[in-house]
Amino acid sequence: MPKKIWLMRYQNEASNNQILRRKHPENTIHTGEKRFKCEISKKNFVAPSSTHTMNHANEKPHSCSECNMSFIWPSYLDRHMKIHTGEKPYSCSECGKNFAQSAGLYSHKQIHTGKKPYSSSECGKNFTHSSNLRTHEKIHTGEKHSCLKCNKSFSQSGNMRRHMKVHGNAGPDSVELYEVKLSCGNSL
Repeated sequence: MPKKIWLMRYQNEASNNQILRRKHPENTIHTGEKRFKCEISKKNFVAPSSTHTMNHANEKPHSCSECNMSFIWPSYLDRHMKIHTGEKPYSCSECGKNFAQSAGLYSHKQIHTGKKPYSSSECGKNFTHSSNLRTHEKIHTGEKHSCLKCNKSFSQSGNMRRHMKVHGNAGPDSVELYEVKLSCGNSL
């Protein structure tokens, strides 16, 4: 049976997993140099990422027995299962709030410390969470969400959905009532 070929390239050479590992210099991980490029998404990585390539192949062999969601790794499934069990083993020492995932606790703790480690490269505004920064940066890209009923436009899709209640369209079908306009003027 032929071995799987990685979709990552190292110095423009396609190779199988074993050869790729032999050629991978150990110091690449420590220097942060991103020598591996995904040929599909064109993203660069420090090491070959089987998780990333599995995303492109839509390979998710680990399924939840409760809701049939599937995951790339067993650890992702374990993390997901906490939704069904209600388990929240991570507790904030400041306020006692509990979280299902350590990342949730880490993110929450930034509220108490006042840290805002995510900064907009355009305007310098700082944010506690990376998701808030991504939402904010859409303001700078010129991306607009326009209502097809009244032509009012919004930089954030959440504001657009909230606006649609004015027209009496708040359900799942309301997505059809707006379009996204990119800064170049093209519509999706």
